[in-house]
Amino acid sequence: MPPALTPATPSSAPPAPSQPAKKSTSTLLQGNHAFPPFYACYLLRSRAAPNSNRTYVGSTPNPPKRIRQHNGELTQGAVRTGRFRPWEMQMIVYGFPSKLTALQFEWAWQKPELSRHLRVRGAGDADLGALFGKDARRNWVERKVAVACALLSLPPFARLPLHVRFFNAETHATYLAVVAANHGGAAGAAASRKGKGRAKVAVSAVPEPLPLIPHTLGTVVDLGGVAGTTGMRELGTPGVTSQDGPIDVADTEFRRGEGVWAKWKEVEGGEWGCALCGADVDLTDHTAFALCTALRCTCLTHLACLAKHYLADPVPAASTPASLSATTPAILPHHGRCPQCRTPTLWGDIVRAAFGRREGVAREACEAAKRRKGRRGKYVPVFANEGEADSAAEHDEEDDDGVDFGEDEERDGAPAGSDTDTDDAPSSPPSSRFSSMQLSTPPKRARVQ
Repeated sequence: MPPALTPATPSSAPPAPSQPAKKSTSTLLQGNHAFPPFYACYLLRSRAAPNSNRTYVGSTPNPPKRIRQHNGELTQGAVRTGRFRPWEMQMIVYGFPSKLTALQFEWAWQKPELSRHLRVRGAGDADLGALFGKDARRNWVERKVAVACALLSLPPFARLPLHVRFFNAETHATYLAVVAANHGGAAGAAASRKGKGRAKVAVSAVPEPLPLIPHTLGTVVDLGGVAGTTGMRELGTPGVTSQDGPIDVADTEFRRGEGVWAKWKEVEGGEWGCALCGADVDLTDHTAFALCTALRCTCLTHLACLAKHYLADPVPAASTPASLSATTPAILPHHGRCPQCRTPTLWGDIVRAAFGRREGVAREACEAAKRRKGRRGKYVPVFANEGEADSAAEHDEEDDDGVDFGEDEERDGAPAGSDTDTDDAPSSPPSSRFSSMQLSTPPKRARVQ
């Protein structure tokens, strides 16, 4: 008989050393989230023919750069926009609290017939089908504008601090026609459907009346274009770098303005208590307290206390859309009034200001570290502005061969027609990094080599 098999004994070899876990960069993890200065979903239209119906939907943190990539002026444009050039940007939706939220909006804007947010609801919340069908007009500008209006009027996007910027008068007129048809009731819908032109197509594309678009949704008509090169921009247009310059993708007007950064400088270094509960406020944790963004108001509260105040003291229901006044109690507010000055404020702007203060303090600490390093006798660059300092810091992180690894790439696994620009603004060339040079060697001491 064959010998009996004995079970194998575990090996006495020492276990292999465990490799250190790779640090995740996911914005969903604790401590990794940041409110981006700018992230937008945009709508392009081909100008290859006068009445072209070809459109393209994408997302990017830098629309002025992205439109140049689509038109072939810069590399790494989307494959689908390689033909039917030139492309013109019609509108952008921006103000997303994260890149993930912008990608969700982009996907729903591209494929409304598949989005679970754009469904016709019947009695008992029964699903009666898609709000928008997949027909021959699904890629028309008018249909895309109607889909954007539907997304902005329905949760979850109706609860976000979003804004819309139009670069074309015709696209803005289409948006107004859709809003009038849905906000004016049956009479408004009938009057809009009797209109002429392509705006009638946009109104007829919505089979069911949509909820009211939040009154807090900000809209801007910027006829100067995304790059400001048309010469038609009106004076005082908000959110631009200059009268003939591109739009501001660094959120400088808000984050470095009087309502956020100047307000922080007023309270910095002091001892403050919450205006609602009276307890002390830790000014070192910017995401734990709120400062009123209204001018001439320094109301400072805990973020949790302000959220409870907003939920308990809401804005009158007459100005609140049905999509924001659901029977289910909200966990976070959408907007409310300051407990001190009673100014209506978006909750998203309160959180956006908190992240803006935190980033500003980190920028100051980085600049102070550079100055301390320069005292050792090294050449210290004197920057003309903060943008040059940030560009120089990015350039120092590049390899010695001068290759910039900040160039964006197409998002892996993106759906067809998706356009996601995941990079930050490119760093300035080395020749423009410094406005002057100075030697910080103490007197009567040799410079350290």
